[in-house]
Amino acid sequence: MKKLLIGLCTTSLLIGCSSPAIKDTSLIEQTAIDMVQNGEQDINAVLNEVRDLQIQAQQADLYFYSPKHMKQAESEMAKAEEAHKQKKPDQEILTHSLTAKTLFQRGLKIKPTVVSDLKPSFDALDMLKEINTHTLLKGDFEDLESDFKDLIYLLEDGKVSEAKKEQNSFLKDVTNVEIDTLKKSFLNPAENALEKAEDADAEEFATKTYEKAEKAVEKLEKFIETQFKDRTAVATTSKETIHLAQHAENVAKAAKPLLKIDAEQAEKHILYVESLLDKIKTAINHDGITHLSLDSQSIALAQAVEILNKQAQTSQANANWKQEKQSLEATIAELKQSMENMKQVEETNQSAEPQNDATQASSVETIDENIATNTTPSNEEAIEPAAP
Repeated sequence: MKKLLIGLCTTSLLIGCSSPAIKDTSLIEQTAIDMVQNGEQDINAVLNEVRDLQIQAQQADLYFYSPKHMKQAESEMAKAEEAHKQKKPDQEILTHSLTAKTLFQRGLKIKPTVVSDLKPSFDALDMLKEINTHTLLKGDFEDLESDFKDLIYLLEDGKVSEAKKEQNSFLKDVTNVEIDTLKKSFLNPAENALEKAEDADAEEFATKTYEKAEKAVEKLEKFIETQFKDRTAVATTSKETIHLAQHAENVAKAAKPLLKIDAEQAEKHILYVESLLDKIKTAINHDGITHLSLDSQSIALAQAVEILNKQAQTSQANANWKQEKQSLEATIAELKQSMENMKQVEETNQSAEPQNDATQASSVETIDENIATNTTPSNEEAIEPAAP
């Protein structure tokens, strides 16, 4: 028997070394051996109990929350099932089963600690998923997931203080990846737009416009690095920067041909610009203005649009006032009706009061008469017969 137990212990220790390292694996296995040696165990009852624990561990997703314990526990349980199938000695079956039982129990106990102690890390990974880091920077996200598993391993080994310390470093890495993700989403499109402006020779044909866009891209990068938590502001700034780069591209494309045109082509170009302004004139139903300079035409159109805008605002204000007026009138009508109802009730009460007084007086007289009648004796009662 001793030889068998020693052989099992040695085998289990070797297996423990090849599986994920749990700091006191040997102690767990030795405890199981001692339990087998010091007491009688019902093999079927133990196997059924551990099978239930295994299902519970699987439902609790210990593959994630306590991976080392889960892997080793299932390995021990598989050996127990195989030993039972091959009708090996009870001691071997029970040793593997009880070792698996302890590992499953410990894994289930560790999960709440992982959930609570690593909550900041859980939240950080969820945040990265919300900004699509797992697709935009897949490699970086997978590295963080690997680092996160290392934090779980520390908690599995009972190294709580070390896990908290490493978590601080992990969260710093998350912040860096968060910024890189936002750059991928919001800086890269702006840089691409600037490259298109460069391809259109904006540096040469739209120098000032290009320089403005270039500086905006630089500012955008710094803005993301410092204000990365303000997602709305980052998106807005990115959009504005992209528009500046696109403006530089379009200006360059429009300016380049002007350097090669003759008088006839120059006139044609001016007429083309006027046609663009004419589209605006038609849209707002403005009078003809082609007799004015281009600058004056633009001013006239701007003034017309401003007037239309003010008219629209006034119209909207009037519409709002009409709605408010209708609401006030309805409220006043309800108040008037309530006052009228109260007045009618009051008049009804007042008209009922004299009748009530008369009724009460009549009732009092009737009561007095009844009292007088009942207290006055009859003749028969008043005159008693003479004695014989």
